[in-house]
Amino acid sequence: MIDVSCCPLVPSAALAVEGDRGYPLEPFLMTPFDEPATEGERQYNTSHSSTREVMEQTLQTMKSRFRRIHQSSGALQYEPIKCAKIAAACMWLHNRCVQRRIPLPEDVEGDTAVEEDVDDNEVENEDDAPGYETRRDIVEECFP
Repeated sequence: MIDVSCCPLVPSAALAVEGDRGYPLEPFLMTPFDEPATEGERQYNTSHSSTREVMEQTLQTMKSRFRRIHQSSGALQYEPIKCAKIAAACMWLHNRCVQRRIPLPEDVEGDTAVEEDVDDNEVENEDDAPGYETRRDIVEECFP
């Protein structure tokens, strides 16, 4: 999730979900520019990449500490709201473990694999994507 509260033009949203190039650009789902043309677009892509890196590291840490949320244990078979509550509980428990200096479990093979950006959902003309205006507003307000 990225904080877009700096952008008053984003309709009634303080947060947007961030995805890689494998996801379609939507008003609620921000993806990087395929070919950034301005300095603001390059800064947006840099910020997007940094945020994704932190998100991926965080997810790997959670999956390492809580094996049930790792794919090798199978997907969580619950409604999205319950999955969000489980994730929040895992994050809270992880922070308690960090405070008490409880180490992460030993790495299990495959734990540290980081997904690469996938370009499965190419949009023929990015300007026509549903989230184009939202992303443009974020760039103009946050990366002038």
